[in-house]
Amino acid sequence: MKKLFIQSLLILFVLTNPSFAEKNWKITTFKKFVSLSFDGEVTHGDKLSFNFPKKNCNKVNYYFSAYSAEKNKDFLNLQGHQVPLVINGVKTWGRAVYTSPFLMGHRAMFYLGSDDANDLSKFFSRITNYQIKIVNRGGFIAKAYFDIDHNKWNLADSTKAFNQAINTCKDYSERRLS
Repeated sequence: MKKLFIQSLLILFVLTNPSFAEKNWKITTFKKFVSLSFDGEVTHGDKLSFNFPKKNCNKVNYYFSAYSAEKNKDFLNLQGHQVPLVINGVKTWGRAVYTSPFLMGHRAMFYLGSDDANDLSKFFSRITNYQIKIVNRGGFIAKAYFDIDHNKWNLADSTKAFNQAINTCKDYSERRLS
């Protein structure tokens, strides 16, 4: 009887969970935005995230997170600073918007930019893998902070995922206006 009750709860949780997951992407609804995230292939817990503000579902802010077991006492000081990156072979920068102790090391969240949701979806529909490497540049030494300085995300089916995230965002926005 207890086993049946627990199984029923699990089924109920899966059916009513506000997250939508398929393959390697997940949609989660928060108070102010809907998030579409992909798990990394090198470090599974690292995410590539696209956040759609409920006030404007056609806009998307995108981020990635990186975990490091490297014991750098200055890791938390990365917050607010630009960190050099190479994304699919293109040199760029990402701003560390959040740093914290995590598990046996640290985690950082990097802001990559903001764009029109449909334009970004079209861009990602033309590529399968999205690769980010934290690199040495401008006095920054990547290995001093990150033991694993790269990750990649398989964005197959990303068009479907983007459409689902945009529709989820619009559904919540329409309910708010009703």
